[in-house]
Amino acid sequence: MEQGFFNEDSVTLVLNFTDGDGDIGDVDGNIMPNLFVIDNRLDTLADPFVLPNIPAQGIGNGVQGEIRIRLFTTCCLIEGITPCDSSPDFPTDTLSYDVFMVDRAGNESNVVTTTMVTLLCN
Repeated sequence: MEQGFFNEDSVTLVLNFTDGDGDIGDVDGNIMPNLFVIDNRLDTLADPFVLPNIPAQGIGNGVQGEIRIRLFTTCCLIEGITPCDSSPDFPTDTLSYDVFMVDRAGNESNVVTTTMVTLLCN
C-alpha cells in the first residue's frame, strides 16, 4: 500500500466470524461503532466501523459470515522523519492491525491481528 494522508490507496481486510448469540450489528438505526481496527505501531484506533444488523440464523439464533472492510492508507512512521515524508534510506514501513467487534450486549470478541502490511514510503 502506498503511504498517504487521505484515501490514495487501500487494502481489503476479510474477517470470518461466528456470533453464538446472534446479536452483532446495528439495530434500529443505532450508528455506534461496533468493529474496531487498531494500528499496532502506535496502539491507536485507525478506523471504527458500524456493522449493519445481521439477522439471526438457524436453531440457536447464532450467526456466522464474512465481513469485508476497506482500510485506507496511512503514513510511514520512521523515527527522525516527518510522517508521510519519504527518504531513500527508508523506502518501506510495515504495520499490522488488531481487529475486534463489540456485540449489542457490549461483549468484545477475540482480538485478531492481521499479517504485516507493507507501506511504500516514496
